[in-house]
Amino acid sequence: MFKYFSCLFYIYLFFVTQGFTQANSYAQKYFYYANKAELSIVDSNYSQAIKFYDSSFKFLKPFAQDIYNLTICIEYLFLFVKSKWLIHW
Repeated sequence: MFKYFSCLFYIYLFFVTQGFTQANSYAQKYFYYANKAELSIVDSNYSQAIKFYDSSFKFLKPFAQDIYNLTICIEYLFLFVKSKWLIHW
């Protein structure tokens, strides 16, 4: 009986850790692209920063600071149509 429960416990533990691993992978990709976008802003490469932010938003719900930075990049490039989309997002 003990072996049966321990086997079920290990199977359960395996699936739970797999779920956390996938979520952690999405977070790593989000922060990777957000970091690349911030470095692009420092280099005054705003069009590249917009591309990196668009890539990072595919993985997680964006943070407010990242949305703000994206909006500022769009305003610097005079892309007002896309900035209106962010307001309704």
